[in-house]
Amino acid sequence: LTEQPIYKAVHRVLENVTEKNPTLQAMIEMEMDRHLFELYPFAEEVILFPEEWVGYYLALYDESSHQVIKQERSHQRMKEWFDRLVGEDLNNDFQ
Repeated sequence: LTEQPIYKAVHRVLENVTEKNPTLQAMIEMEMDRHLFELYPFAEEVILFPEEWVGYYLALYDESSHQVIKQERSHQRMKEWFDRLVGEDLNNDFQ
């Protein structure tokens, strides 16, 4: 999984945008890796825009982040996958 181009791409974006906040980076990285594992081997079909994918995590974890969500169909599909993964995490936390 760690050799997949999409894995490297989202991690590169995450490192760039959280470079001044290693705690935030570690928190997001842990959840993002779990989600990438769950999406494998279809992650590249779901995550079409690595910057936006990382932006979803920033919006979730960092209230000061203002991520603009695009309304194009491909972006909506990607956001639906993200919401599904996060929702499964929340459901598992309360069981």
